[in-house]
Amino acid sequence: NIQSYEDFFDLLPIISSKVKIRNGVVVFDRLSKKNPDPKLQFLIKTLISELIPWRKGPYDLIGMPIKSEWNCSLKWNRLASRIPSLENNVIMDVGSGNGYFAWRMREVGAKFVVCLEPSFASFMQFHFLNYFADDKNIRFLPMTLEESPKRQNLFDKIFMMGTLYHSKAPFEHIKNATTFLKGGGFLIIETLIFESYECSLFVPKDKYARMPNVWQIPSFLAIKSWLATLGFSSIELVSV
Repeated sequence: NIQSYEDFFDLLPIISSKVKIRNGVVVFDRLSKKNPDPKLQFLIKTLISELIPWRKGPYDLIGMPIKSEWNCSLKWNRLASRIPSLENNVIMDVGSGNGYFAWRMREVGAKFVVCLEPSFASFMQFHFLNYFADDKNIRFLPMTLEESPKRQNLFDKIFMMGTLYHSKAPFEHIKNATTFLKGGGFLIIETLIFESYECSLFVPKDKYARMPNVWQIPSFLAIKSWLATLGFSSIELVSV
């Protein structure tokens, strides 16, 4: 797989761009005011196609929209007004995919974002996009949370967006994340929850919502109990 992309970045033209957000789309705007070269546009469009499927998005790269399977702006918009400011924060995005949320975090003032994502396809997509933006304050580590080097008290906030139900050990998954938080830091979890008035887990027999790797879906009270056990003092459900 890696060998098939060995010369991928050698094909890329030298273009500087600035990242903007327009209606939830992460836009890489060309800094030069010259009309884009049709051959250049065709090359970029071809390279975008070579990186299909694009799971997270949407994006617009030098005037060319990148269609994604998931419109992540909907998830971000639901959270953005209900979480504390990210201004000057150092943030970890667990299960980041190609980094869509990292760009949104930077746009609202995050100082530095570390993306954790084991998918090689997502790794390539992020570096393809960042080739044009050259944002040195986003770093992509191609690994899971559990594989990452254990360093304590590094991050102001940790986002776990859609990873909990993919873990066979959800409590341990959260516990691993908390070791990276600074004192007084925030853990933001976006996840499926099982509707129950008890601390309970739903274990699907087979696929859940056409996803084969959903292992356990906790109730909110189960998650609240886990967080309290780990020492969190203010636990809030902000959106369902």
